[in-house]
Amino acid sequence: MAKVNISAQVCPLSDGVSDGATVYEIIIYVNPIPNYPVIEGCNHDKYCVLNVENKGNLTCSLYGIRPKVQLYWMAFKEEELISFKTQQRLVVEGKDTFDISLSSAYHSNFKSGDRVTVVCKVTSPDVALFDMATTIDLIFFGRY
Repeated sequence: MAKVNISAQVCPLSDGVSDGATVYEIIIYVNPIPNYPVIEGCNHDKYCVLNVENKGNLTCSLYGIRPKVQLYWMAFKEEELISFKTQQRLVVEGKDTFDISLSSAYHSNFKSGDRVTVVCKVTSPDVALFDMATTIDLIFFGRY
């Protein structure tokens, strides 16, 4: 996650002979609530399986995070059979945090009844701070 400089604080120093100052940068990170990407159409109390067509949209969101991060969709093992195209990112700025959503159009070559595992994941320069992802299964029910 990229660092967010909220403000710089200056602390004056004096030893009675000389004066000086030290500048401290204050950097604040805020975890989202809940602490994972929320996928539209899923009940996050249990593992999510969505019945989908070969063509459609998937949306995942983070609520109340700081700083702004990026979300992306990826498939496990079946990348050649499903692709994520048109990606629309929406960022809503609150008082101190951001709500971030990613809606992605997908297209697949799966047959009815096929299943694929996909993940919505956070990416950022300091990914170790916010290593968040939500994994779901898609079951395809027909051709377009």
